[in-house]
Amino acid sequence: MRRIQVVGQDFQVRKQLRPDSAQRAQVIAQASRGIAVGRDHDHQPAGARGIAADRQRQGEIVQPGPELAFAGFGARWVEQGEGFGHRLRRGSNLAFYRARSSMLSRSFHKSSSGSSMMQNQQARVALITGAGSGLGEAMVHRFAADGWTMLVTDQHADRAESVAASLSGDSHLGLALDVTDDAAWQAMVERVDRDYGRLDLLVNNAGVATGGQLGETTLADWEWVLGINLMGVVRGCHHFVGRFREQGFGHIVNVASWAGLAGAPGIVAYGTAKAGVVSFSEMLRAELAPAGVEVSVLCPAFVKTRLTETMRAPDDSYAARVQRWMEKSGVSAEDVAEVVWQAVRKPRFLLLTHGETRTQHRIKRYAPEAYFGMMLRAVRKLMK
Repeated sequence: MRRIQVVGQDFQVRKQLRPDSAQRAQVIAQASRGIAVGRDHDHQPAGARGIAADRQRQGEIVQPGPELAFAGFGARWVEQGEGFGHRLRRGSNLAFYRARSSMLSRSFHKSSSGSSMMQNQQARVALITGAGSGLGEAMVHRFAADGWTMLVTDQHADRAESVAASLSGDSHLGLALDVTDDAAWQAMVERVDRDYGRLDLLVNNAGVATGGQLGETTLADWEWVLGINLMGVVRGCHHFVGRFREQGFGHIVNVASWAGLAGAPGIVAYGTAKAGVVSFSEMLRAELAPAGVEVSVLCPAFVKTRLTETMRAPDDSYAARVQRWMEKSGVSAEDVAEVVWQAVRKPRFLLLTHGETRTQHRIKRYAPEAYFGMMLRAVRKLMK
């Protein structure tokens, strides 16, 4: 049976515990600087640049470093693979880049019904919202490079058309789409059915940002961010779910954010909307699994995009801080697009694009009180 190893603060005392051991939770709580986990579903390799060789490890030790940041605490950590002597040193963010190289040559995952997204490869069609810039644009280019026909949609028609025109081939379209407009969504469904008769991939990416604590964020801004970031996703899935069920294959990627998992202060409306996307995607995945349709939820941390251009907050300092954090990010929009592309090739549900957020997510799952304290300290440090 697989065992879980927990390392104490002195890095010398090691305890071997079975995953179902009654002592496990107690030991984890006592391990003030470390937490060990087995090979979790959300830790399956994904990444972009610098793809490392595949290593099947029996367990790993994760130790967050003493200097933490809201979007980066846990970036300084040690990971040790049992039996293979594989180590990632402090300061490493290689978890993000550790993908199976063999993944690049594998065919698409086949659903339980026997349908395959590789049926009629020439006709693979993807629709991405909010694709006029940023993450959406990067995803458009990544899938187009793999031969997909891209429906590039954005609230700004000129941006969508410009991105579509930049792609090689004449099968791509740039279209205006307001994700809050049911009539626009229905027209898009009818166009896809008429012109293509199928949809292999729907990426609900369109989003906006708000900043501020409860009481600072106006109710109008609450309605604005929930209407786009949450209900825009719900609307896209609602209008296309019939098409996916009828064809018996396909993949939906809903773009949330690490903010939807982090539980951090100062972004209460934005974080609530993104948390809703995560929960919605979990339930949608369960509903569509019998139909052979895959669902993923993407939770990136800071990535340089145009998000702050329309950000609503009590004052300009919020957007300035977010812009600064995005500028410092070591993960690009192209890196995130690669994660999505690989997750469609080999379906996975939870897509964490930054190595440090994977570490944080494990800590939150196995030691939530320890995570909460670290998160608050990190936020205070960032706000200085």
